[in-house]
Amino acid sequence: MGSNQSRANYRVELHAQIFFSGLPNIFITINPCDLHHPLAMKFAGVDLDIDNLTVELMPKSHERAAIVSNHPVGIARFFNKLIT
Repeated sequence: MGSNQSRANYRVELHAQIFFSGLPNIFITINPCDLHHPLAMKFAGVDLDIDNLTVELMPKSHERAAIVSNHPVGIARFFNKLIT
């Protein structure tokens, strides 16, 4: 997985799919930043007052990274809520 041969195989498969079906109409990757969003912190269980939020009330960057890594289910719920 991830070797040069594996990537080459995926590339050949992609080219075959393009030849068979034509070029894709849209290709998009959604990657919201969950470290800086206050709602992500709320889903992770951090007690924040979203209505009166200031920069000083948000946890520091390294604390937010630890919170996100320790609460994967809450962050997945945040992602689902953000996308829907």
